Formats: sequence, structure tokens, C-alpha cells
Amino acid sequence: MFQLKQVFLFILIVFMIKLTIAV
Repeated sequence: MFQLKQVFLFILIVFMIKLTIAV
């Protein structure tokens, strides 16, 4: 089955990493 929570967590982690690199 398609796990939406896992995808959401993955996107959130990538976003946080990009935000940290931007700073």
C-alpha cells in the first residue's frame, strides 16, 4: 500500500535540510 506518511516525512526532512543549507 502507498504510505502517505512516509512520503510526507521524507519531503519534510528534505525541506529542513535545504532550509539549513540556505542558512
